[in-house]
Amino acid sequence: KCRLDMALKMGADYVVNINECDAFEKIMEITGGRKCNTVMQCATTQSAVELGQRILDRGGKLLIEGITGQTVPFCYDDLIEDARTIVGVAGSRDADYKNVTALAESGELDLSVPITSVLPLEEIITGFERIFDKSTNTVKVVVNP
Repeated sequence: KCRLDMALKMGADYVVNINECDAFEKIMEITGGRKCNTVMQCATTQSAVELGQRILDRGGKLLIEGITGQTVPFCYDDLIEDARTIVGVAGSRDADYKNVTALAESGELDLSVPITSVLPLEEIITGFERIFDKSTNTVKVVVNP
C-alpha cells in the first residue's frame, strides 16, 4: 500500500493493488478493455511477469526489468502470432541519469518522495534490514557517510 500511495504522489494516474482485486480485470476496466502497447515489468514475481504478458497487445513490447530467479512459462505461439517483442532491461545508460537529473532539477520529478529513511553510515545494516522487512514499508534508504 505504501508503494502504491507513493506512485500516486509521484504522478501515476492509476495504481492497482493486486491484493484487493483481479489485476487483469482492473487494468481492462481502466483502459476501456484495451490491452497495452508497452508494459514495463519491474516486479520480480512469476505472477507479475505472467500478468505483463497477459495485458500486452498485439505488436506490443514487454520490457522486463528484474530477475524472478524462476523459470517463467510463456506461450511461444502468442509471441509469434501476436508479433510481440520481449526485451530484457539491465541497468541504465548515462543518458538516463542525465534525463532524470534534468527532470529533478526542473521540479517535474521529486526524488525525495521514495526516500523513507535517512541513516548514518553506522546504521547501514539497519537500512538493509528495513528494505527486506516488508512490514516497515521502506522504499528507499539514503545512507549518509
